[in-house]
Amino acid sequence: MDRNLFQSIDDLIHENSHHHLNLLLKKYKILIEENTEDIFYSPWRKELRSLYAILHAVFTFSYGSFLFYEMLRKKDFIQKETSFSIKEIYFRFLEETYSVEYSLYDLKLCLKKKYFSKEGTELIRFLEKKNLEFLKFIKSEKRLEIT
Repeated sequence: MDRNLFQSIDDLIHENSHHHLNLLLKKYKILIEENTEDIFYSPWRKELRSLYAILHAVFTFSYGSFLFYEMLRKKDFIQKETSFSIKEIYFRFLEETYSVEYSLYDLKLCLKKKYFSKEGTELIRFLEKKNLEFLKFIKSEKRLEIT
């Protein structure tokens, strides 16, 4: 109830991405080896989580990064047409991109251990590719005006 429009859009994208991943998990056998132990650190929850939970986090927060990335690429429109704070969007983008990068490292280790199917490997590689794109954008936007 106490969320502004920007936060509500972020919440909607986040929750929808959970549904999207659940559909992918039903359609494809993404995880071959389901490690149910809470051994992976979650930068979002600041606690140990299972492989399944980290996969969900990386997927859903990647979609947040997609949203913030597109908003920053269109920041002139965003500033002109909305009351959204470019500073808030930029810092949420940084937060999600760096957190996803951290947890992608764990998922890539699981790729080496053959925990993921071919489709799961393609999914992780796609998320990794997008995250690298976002990291390059961050480096190119060092002087981003976030007034």
